[in-house]
Amino acid sequence: MVEIGFTKPEMGKAAGAAKLAELLCACKKEIGLNEESCTLENRKQLEDNLAKECSQNQLWTINKGDNLVGLLILHNFTVCSVKLHEIMYIVVDPNFRCRGIGPTLVRYIQAKRGVRGLHAEARNDHSEHMLIKYGFEPTGDRSASGHPKLFWERRPRRRFNQ
Repeated sequence: MVEIGFTKPEMGKAAGAAKLAELLCACKKEIGLNEESCTLENRKQLEDNLAKECSQNQLWTINKGDNLVGLLILHNFTVCSVKLHEIMYIVVDPNFRCRGIGPTLVRYIQAKRGVRGLHAEARNDHSEHMLIKYGFEPTGDRSASGHPKLFWERRPRRRFNQ
């Protein structure tokens, strides 16, 4: 559970793309973001990409007051007529870690209608432990960058006969 004073997860806003980019770049090492993405020359492109994620309803945030403290980017894609979802990034401001922000974002996505399974890449030990804690299982595969891949699947609810 996230601490009092934090917002519930909400859709990211394209107008806030500069703050989104600032958070991503502050955590670039931990999340495996390309160093070049955060240079002055490429910052505008990063902000444009984040604004697009917001306009496509693929980015959720948690704030404390006016401060962005966490975000999750989810991509949707279709393979052989099956809709799939992949968590691309879970990012929490270093000053607000260990307060339930990452898990709150993950549980929010898990509870969304239509999400039956989620793919994720654990880019650091902390994210891997968190994802496993919330039901993700290692697939045994690794990403191109060498990080473990995990998968979560919604389990059907058990019904008891009376």
